[in-house]
Amino acid sequence: MPAGTGRKWFSTKSDPNTHLNSGWVSHVSGEGWGIMPLWVGPQSPCNTDYPKASYPDKYNWLPDVIPTGKTAADLGASEADLAADRATSLGMGSSIIYYDIENYSESGSCGSDVGKFLSGWVSELHLKGFQAGVYISPGNYADMTTPPDAIWVSYRDGNSSASDLGIATSTNWSGKRIHQYCFGSKPCAATTITDVDTQENISIDLDAEDGPVFSTTVTAATTPPDLITQGLSVSPISGQAGSSVTVSFTIKNQGGSTAAASTTNVRLAASSSTVTTSDPLLISLNTQSIAAGGRRP
Repeated sequence: MPAGTGRKWFSTKSDPNTHLNSGWVSHVSGEGWGIMPLWVGPQSPCNTDYPKASYPDKYNWLPDVIPTGKTAADLGASEADLAADRATSLGMGSSIIYYDIENYSESGSCGSDVGKFLSGWVSELHLKGFQAGVYISPGNYADMTTPPDAIWVSYRDGNSSASDLGIATSTNWSGKRIHQYCFGSKPCAATTITDVDTQENISIDLDAEDGPVFSTTVTAATTPPDLITQGLSVSPISGQAGSSVTVSFTIKNQGGSTAAASTTNVRLAASSSTVTTSDPLLISLNTQSIAAGGRRP
């Protein structure tokens, strides 16, 4: 189950998201869903139509472009700090977080600057104890100079195979790759949902996952092994109420290993079918052996 968790979806001062919170993350992941955290931030200066030019009202909170030179790496690290802090507040500590780099055309130093930016992103997330992922197009893949922990490749060919990434080194990313194979109607029909706030129809991309997502481990409740009694003997086999008898027994679990063994003296109560004692081990024997279908002294 993909979930946008970038600046826009993590919440901003100008555009808060009240639906995404730690309670939602806990509830959804607790049901067994995986979440694909995607962080949206500065884009390549060679991308002239995303996101501000096309959506100035929605994305006016984003920096314009990734800067040049060393500053690009510094900004990448700053974005990683913001993403890590937000993920921690959502209960997603140590998760993978994918950075969204939209497709751009190579020109001048654009590719190099994006590579520096992503290096800052990857290195800083690792320092914060998170895994670092990158969402990227095949044509921009070679600009990454510091390998992330996983890649999410936008290669819209309609093939729902996770290994079909449109890059020569796809096999090197086995277990660390996600393939976005459908977007809108290109080349197949994506799922459409309605935004609960704006009532806008939103296309949900189709992806094939063979890589890490955020999830919580659901531990199934375990049942202690049934205890059975073996070698139970009473001596003498009969006696008057109040007389002393010796009870010997061995407690084993269903796997066959010995859990406890004891010989103890007890006194018979008024009913010859019941043995009463203050010995905790024998009391445990009575309770567990009855529950397991064993014999009761």
